[in-house]
Amino acid sequence: MNLNSNIFEGQLYDGKSSNPIPVTVILYSDKLVIHPKETEKNHPTQTWENSKLKDYQKLSIDLVQIRYGDFPSQTLEVKSTLFAENFKPPKSGLTRLVHRLIHSGWITLTTIILFALGALLFLYLYGLPWLSEQAVRFVPMEYEVKMGEELYKNLMKEEKIDSTRTKLANLFIKEIDFQTEYPLQITVVESDIKNAFALPGGHIVIYSKLLNDMRQHEELCGLLGHEVGHVKLRHTTKNIFRSLSGYLLISVFLGDFSGVSATLLDNAHQLNQLSYSRALETEADETSLACMQHNKIKPEGILSLFDNLEKGHNDNLNIPEFFSTHPVTENRKRHIKEKIAKAKNLYIEHAFLEGLFHQMQKN
Repeated sequence: MNLNSNIFEGQLYDGKSSNPIPVTVILYSDKLVIHPKETEKNHPTQTWENSKLKDYQKLSIDLVQIRYGDFPSQTLEVKSTLFAENFKPPKSGLTRLVHRLIHSGWITLTTIILFALGALLFLYLYGLPWLSEQAVRFVPMEYEVKMGEELYKNLMKEEKIDSTRTKLANLFIKEIDFQTEYPLQITVVESDIKNAFALPGGHIVIYSKLLNDMRQHEELCGLLGHEVGHVKLRHTTKNIFRSLSGYLLISVFLGDFSGVSATLLDNAHQLNQLSYSRALETEADETSLACMQHNKIKPEGILSLFDNLEKGHNDNLNIPEFFSTHPVTENRKRHIKEKIAKAKNLYIEHAFLEGLFHQMQKN
């Protein structure tokens, strides 16, 4: 019922009692003035600003329910079609949601904010990288090869290539059946850094320091099998997508492969420093072992390679770059040892591989 164009009768529930308090409500554009009837002298006149309303609902065409204040909040009910038409609360939708959150109490609001920040952090650390890895499935192999070629050219601009050793290394790799369709290409770079890495599509770069420290051709076979494993299983591409996840994910799902290339080239200098997880390293180890067994090469070469890498680390020399990007752990070594012990390892002499290896060591 309305007494004037902006004066209405209503019922107030103070949150302390279930009994309604008869009140007179004066409606303004930005607030409500709520005055108890003369029979309710124990209750003071209140002013509710629209911006601080906690909640409101239009229960019917002529009944509006409004909540105000912290727990226990007060509830006002006004039964009037004119009031329902003229009452101007904050707009519905996002504005209403924000309005509710702001006036829900600092404990509730803080909890919501912390939960939202936690959810965003979880999505950033786990969700986005995981989605980026899944996006690799949408990248065609031919594009991956092209992408790797562009990255290789960009990286080699600042490196000194040992052309003689590179030729010998490519002869070496052609003698091994890696059971892959990727076009494998080896490059030996002159450097005091002990490292090797694979690029998407088949390029493998070996630094001369790592090659110099090898003592048998089986170590090189183990290394190449490991790096080819990263290529075949697309570990390198997945790692790159994880590292540059946000933009790359959007680009792949939009089919903007030129955008992917641009992002990768801008960050090419970091790609040889990407580290692999233990799970990916174990997968690459197993691929290397399977390759050596398939080609009848002594699989102990993988263990010799591990020992070679760990020797420099344990002697408190500079930690090999390969060690930091391909972490060697006791679990990895034990895992490969167990697999070698269980398998029937038939191997033959590989005089040509051994000869090529010694030629690389002389140069």
